[in-house]
Amino acid sequence: MKLIISFGFMLLVTLSSCDQQFTESDLYGVYSPMNYKNTLDTIQIKSGGIYHRKVYDRNGNLALEMSGKWNIKGRNEIQFYSFFQNLDRDIFQFPELLSDTTGGLSATLESKENTIQFCIGHYQGKNCYRKNK
Repeated sequence: MKLIISFGFMLLVTLSSCDQQFTESDLYGVYSPMNYKNTLDTIQIKSGGIYHRKVYDRNGNLALEMSGKWNIKGRNEIQFYSFFQNLDRDIFQFPELLSDTTGGLSATLESKENTIQFCIGHYQGKNCYRKNK
C-alpha cells in the first residue's frame, strides 16, 4: 500500500511540474549554468526575442560573445536560434568547439525553488542554467 501511495505522489509531482506555464516576461533576466568548472557562461534573455551571451574560459578570458533570437514554444519550452551548446567543455584547450553556434536548441523550462531553470544537456538534470536572482 505504501508503494502505491509513494508512486501516486511521485506521479502527481511529475505531472504538476510538466504543467507549468511561463510568459515571455517571466523569462527576462540573466541565467548561469550550475556546477560548471571549465567555463563561466551567462545568457541574458531580453525582450523582443533577443538574447545576449558571454562565455569565458577557465582562465577568465572572454572566449565567445554572441546574440541570437529566442521564443517560447507552448507553455513551458524555450527555443534558442544560433545557440552554442556549452556543456562545460574545456574551450581553453579546445577553442575550435566555439565554432559551432549555428544550430538551434529547444529546452523545457522548470521552476525549482521559485527559480526558473532549463537544461541543455543530453542527460536529465545535467547542464542546467538557473536564473540569477
